[in-house]
Amino acid sequence: MMHQNVIFTFVWDRTSDFQLALLTTYTITCALLTPIVIRPAHWALALHFTHALLWRLFHTFGLGLVLQAQSRSKFVVRHFVKNYYYLPEEEGKAATVEAFDNWKKVYNCSLVMTYGAPLSTGTFSGAGPTDWYS
Repeated sequence: MMHQNVIFTFVWDRTSDFQLALLTTYTITCALLTPIVIRPAHWALALHFTHALLWRLFHTFGLGLVLQAQSRSKFVVRHFVKNYYYLPEEEGKAATVEAFDNWKKVYNCSLVMTYGAPLSTGTFSGAGPTDWYS
């Protein structure tokens, strides 16, 4: 039976859905366990801040450099043509489609972690500004 007008679907064997669930679980688990394992609380907060900062830097500069290389020299597509096999008559189109599909997955992963890591920083750590100096 087909469901129509479905806004949200979650399928475990779809890579992007599985990746979203995995990264969300990872972020929440780290946020909950870090203040228990790392004491005092300001060290846990510093670790969460560093984690969020590194994801922000990767999302902004890491992916930015890859996009810049792709626009200048077709870096990502050339990587796929060089390292994967495609039928000779479909090489350019198939490599472009596969490169873009993989790019979307990497971008989605980075986006989830870029915005998921800071959300977990103060929400679950139990450390607030008044706890920083205790």
